[in-house]
Amino acid sequence: MNDKAFKIVLVEDDELLAIAIKTELASNGFIVQHASDGLEALDLIEKTEPDLLLLDVSVPQLNAFGIVERLRTTKFSTLPLVVHTSWELTADEKSQLTLGKTEVITKIKACSSELTEIIRRVAEVE
Repeated sequence: MNDKAFKIVLVEDDELLAIAIKTELASNGFIVQHASDGLEALDLIEKTEPDLLLLDVSVPQLNAFGIVERLRTTKFSTLPLVVHTSWELTADEKSQLTLGKTEVITKIKACSSELTEIIRRVAEVE
């Protein structure tokens, strides 16, 4: 990665999964801020201006569809996005969950070392 700290906002309501993801990403040099619900996520995105959003589909308060819909009308409309889910999303649902360069992955991949490579590819960082 380059010298600039790469900031990620992780939106995940499962605290144990969030800890695992944060640990994996931090060990690879990413700065990770965590929100456990959709409204908290929007606030955190506005405050931290992340380089990438790592988003669980089903979080409380405002789910991923609502978060993405709101971000599309802001300066974050092209924010790189990695959506992680245990659901099987339809093509229509996937098309609703896009901002900038976007990838939808399973929760299993979100818990693996493969996540770092996915984030680098989506965010186009070395």
